[in-house]
Amino acid sequence: MIQNDWGFPSTQIVKVILHSSNTTTLLPKPSSVELKHFGVLQSPYTEKDVGQRALTSILPQSYFCILSKGSRSDEEGWEVRVNAETRICHETNPLGRLVVTLQKTMVPQAMTQSQQGPEGDVHFYFDLREEAHLFAAYLQAAQDRLRDMFVHGPMENEQIVYSLLFDVDYSLRAQAKGWKEFPIPAEDDTQAKIRFMLVSSQEGGEQRYRAIVSREGYAGAVCLDFKDKTPQISQRGLLKSLQDIEVWISDYDANGKSVVSQMSWEELTQRGTKSRSLRATFIKSENERTAGDWLDEADDLISAMRGDRKDPYERVKIAIIDSGLHDRERGHYRAEYKDFTGVPNNDSWHGTCCAGIIQGMYEEARLYIARVFERDHADEIEGPLRMARAIHWAIEPPCSVDIISISAGFRNYSKELDDAVTRAKAAGVLVIAAASNWQNTNTVAFPARHNLSTMCIYSTNTGNQSSSFNPEPRADTQNFAILGEGFQHPDQRRNERMSGTSMATAVAAGIAARIVDFSRQRDNRASIFRAQDLGI
Repeated sequence: MIQNDWGFPSTQIVKVILHSSNTTTLLPKPSSVELKHFGVLQSPYTEKDVGQRALTSILPQSYFCILSKGSRSDEEGWEVRVNAETRICHETNPLGRLVVTLQKTMVPQAMTQSQQGPEGDVHFYFDLREEAHLFAAYLQAAQDRLRDMFVHGPMENEQIVYSLLFDVDYSLRAQAKGWKEFPIPAEDDTQAKIRFMLVSSQEGGEQRYRAIVSREGYAGAVCLDFKDKTPQISQRGLLKSLQDIEVWISDYDANGKSVVSQMSWEELTQRGTKSRSLRATFIKSENERTAGDWLDEADDLISAMRGDRKDPYERVKIAIIDSGLHDRERGHYRAEYKDFTGVPNNDSWHGTCCAGIIQGMYEEARLYIARVFERDHADEIEGPLRMARAIHWAIEPPCSVDIISISAGFRNYSKELDDAVTRAKAAGVLVIAAASNWQNTNTVAFPARHNLSTMCIYSTNTGNQSSSFNPEPRADTQNFAILGEGFQHPDQRRNERMSGTSMATAVAAGIAARIVDFSRQRDNRASIFRAQDLGI
């Protein structure tokens, strides 16, 4: 076995928690952690390929290891195994940006045992956001390296069951739609060799297959992962099963850095029809700023406003009235949850994104999440009634929230919703609502246009310019705006960004909560006057 050291990502981890099979385990605090990856010298061919069995190569393991070193000499270390499908969650972590979560990891029961432990989520806690950010970036770079190996060839647990190297005539390729759409770019030459490889592995008693396609002289590759669905695909046929295939593609940016991404078959074929000059879709220009960059710059302010953990003041309660939490994410949030839709399943990411933004701005938040929409778009009939009931739920005991964030709105006025936001204001609750994304095609949404009871939020880009989707500013009231563009989609495998006054509303709610929290801290209470004390 060949060992590769991939670095030492952090010595500042505060604690590590494993959540698996409905149990929570506090792992020993490490003094440091290191990344290691192993390769095995063996033949990737099956016993049937007698002529090829003598050919050996270093096959990489399908995971890399995070190995701990205990704070005390008598403490046992632990190992976390990260594979190509492990999700590294930081910027959108529901636990806050002081935590880096690895979802779908393998934790062996002991480092000296060969058997694997349960699959679960591992949470790494830090005191400083920059330490958490660097740790996540370190792990992401290691996973990118692992994914590049995965896309290009067999791993240690796989064998090559079929391999073919053949010539492709590009003069004929242009006439064949299938080859024309395949995303392996052609050069000026008329002949090129394409390598097709089918590899298999056995996991949990099931046979898994994936196909790897590459071209000589081109560093990228495409991997079609059939997983354990090969029997179903063979019955339906390949063309009718393309939506079930997991596609991985390896490309290289202008600096020669490997970039691996996952996409659908439709996205893959569309990408293949673009010219090579458009291939650098993963490169971020020096002048381009994302919401993550903006949040990083706000860290200094947030750190200065953060209270002492030993100060027993009450943390701010925030109600998020939206589409609720996606089924995959609900278990990762510590929140009171109320569903007003009556629909059991939830595949909407809108509410999850807004909750993640608020948690990122104010990790200490006590969240109260109300699901009033079944999907990402508001229902003009049932929506206002559900939202009104959710507001009453939020402002009444035992919730009694301080802030309500509404990243949604309606075109039409609702008497029930009007009464609810008016009652919320009378209870001393700050109601923050999204203006809308209708540009100038319609007025500000309701309840955001309720001037007396809500704080209406517009969106800006990272350059502090008004977003193109904003409605027209109103002359009869104040217009508030904050960043609402370029937020990482909660499902980071999509490589998508989310924008809207909905996102801006979540940012505003997080900042407002941070300010209220600051005013409640023991060191600040004496110097901050309340409005009612001044007769305002």
